[in-house]
Amino acid sequence: MIYLLLLISLTFSTTFHTQIGKCTMEIYDGKINNIPELIDIIKSETKILVSDLGQVTQKPFSIHITNDLNKFNEIAGPVPEWGIAVAKNKSNKIIMQSPNVAQISYSKFKKVLKHELNHIYIYQIPQYETIPSWFKEGIAMYYSNEFSILHKIEISHFLWGKKIVPLIKLKNINKHGNITLQYAESAAAIESLIYYYGENIIIKIFNNLHLNQNFELALENAINKTYIDFQINYHSFLTDNYKWVFLLRSGKHFFVILPFILIFGFYYKSYKNKKILKLWELEEELSN
Repeated sequence: MIYLLLLISLTFSTTFHTQIGKCTMEIYDGKINNIPELIDIIKSETKILVSDLGQVTQKPFSIHITNDLNKFNEIAGPVPEWGIAVAKNKSNKIIMQSPNVAQISYSKFKKVLKHELNHIYIYQIPQYETIPSWFKEGIAMYYSNEFSILHKIEISHFLWGKKIVPLIKLKNINKHGNITLQYAESAAAIESLIYYYGENIIIKIFNNLHLNQNFELALENAINKTYIDFQINYHSFLTDNYKWVFLLRSGKHFFVILPFILIFGFYYKSYKNKKILKLWELEEELSN
């Protein structure tokens, strides 16, 4: 009885209203500070999603934050070893490891929370089952601001190795593949949509999804091109924007050799210009 009372006292629970439905948040074993801030984040993020992407049918959902790996596995069920949070579709719940268990900063923890809230929102979208993983994960990373320079370096590295995963294979993310690369490509796909078709393209796609269009049709009607056309643009976007980002991995060494690269570039350009001038002179002599 004493153990049970102690366990209950270590579990914090609260219920509050959000723009996508009533939320019940449970924190096991305490050790989470700034609970009011977490509630504000949940309310704010769901409000942004509804404002930007459209209203969904409100449905109760829950968030479980655990301070014990066994408790996390008990509630979450089968999760890859690298998984520190998961959103469940059927039960409409988010299960997360606390920052000290996941060994992440509180700032990163808040981004992960926003990421999973995006999944809860998308679960309520009509034709959800037709939405590919790259779009779901890309949107979640876009709204949680998780697309970092490290993700871009990962893309750059695999571009040079010619091992980029085609977008069509990211319809279902391979949990046994390079997960960082797959998530990075998913985020880059959203960036490429905005780059080629404008800042309102994501809203247009969601508007079509709310009209019960399947994902491929929703995307094609939004961009006025075929799905294949977008995939071609996407791969061009990766090459044009991320191919040389790998140089940033060199850190301070890159900035040491940068002057030599610039000097070499200057002399090489001068050499090429001289060759062009000589060619013009030769052509002029021949014409005379």
